[in-house]
Amino acid sequence: MQHVFKLLRKINSSLYVAALALAIPNAGAQQTDEASQNHVAVILPLKSEALGRQADAVRQGVLQAAAANKQGLPVIVHATSDDAKEIQAAYERATNEGARAVIGPLSRSAVTALAVGGQIKVPTLALNTPEGDLIMPRHFYVFGLQVDTEARQLARVAAKKGLKRAFIVTAETPVSSRIAQAFKEEWQARGGSVAEEFAYNADPAVLSKLKERPQATNADIVLLALDSSRAKIARPYIGGAIPVFATSLAYNSNDPLENFELDGVMFLDMPWLLLPDHAAAVTYSRALPFASLEIQRFFALGIDAYRIVQELINPFLKIDEEPLDGVTGLILRGENQRFVRELTPADFHNGIARALADTAYR
Repeated sequence: MQHVFKLLRKINSSLYVAALALAIPNAGAQQTDEASQNHVAVILPLKSEALGRQADAVRQGVLQAAAANKQGLPVIVHATSDDAKEIQAAYERATNEGARAVIGPLSRSAVTALAVGGQIKVPTLALNTPEGDLIMPRHFYVFGLQVDTEARQLARVAAKKGLKRAFIVTAETPVSSRIAQAFKEEWQARGGSVAEEFAYNADPAVLSKLKERPQATNADIVLLALDSSRAKIARPYIGGAIPVFATSLAYNSNDPLENFELDGVMFLDMPWLLLPDHAAAVTYSRALPFASLEIQRFFALGIDAYRIVQELINPFLKIDEEPLDGVTGLILRGENQRFVRELTPADFHNGIARALADTAYR
């Protein structure tokens, strides 16, 4: 039966991608002759089976922001697969057709390929970080939903609360390793120490050690460098004596019953999800009200990507002087042409995610 469900999901995903490729061969908002000479090009893997849904959410967010900005440039969307050569060709075509700026690509491998091999002709806002310690080429900027920056902010928030010794629960996944590493670097730079790194295992005999290990190591904070499913399993073993922190990966549902096991966990997420009355968020309609939280995050990413690009093509880059109050967070210009987000602190109370009264970013 499980095999049948997997097959159905694969078929549904393939049908979605096929329909999307037919619906958006090379389409965008306000695609006129004038737009083709003076526009923002958006290059997204809309034909990708793995990233098609996320890419389409970004696309809708970009178009939502473009429609709300009467003075901004129109948009032309270029649908691609995951193939690096196809993405490079789309970039060449977009810039040759008069794009004043480019948003995309989305996948980490495509961002790396474009940054390393492409001739970056106009301000280009990639929506992921390149692999390795790469110095960004001129006109090439990075913005995205990286958990690394969340982990660093968690370390700053915890240090601000006077916490000193961290007990870190990790899983054998690349994302978990990135969370733990980023947290440790920021944490230790601020004088914190790591009491222990505990390898997550779903075996109850292993998890039962979480009842005693944090206190036995004199830890005063537990970091769950885990996704939501693992965090929900590990959390009850820890108890309530020590503060527990997590990234936005822990928050993947608005159902209080699904989040009940996470009660008391402090995490970070974007105003779009936590502060519906936020000044930036109320400007845009909720075009995907029934979508998953993951898809809504990508929709918000598209909104802020368009807003950042409008700044990049401005001869006077205001975002260098003051942060942009975005729907994905407070956006600041970081090092090496990266834009970083400061998120809203929140916690789970009776299974409900709520922004904390102290919503200071730092």
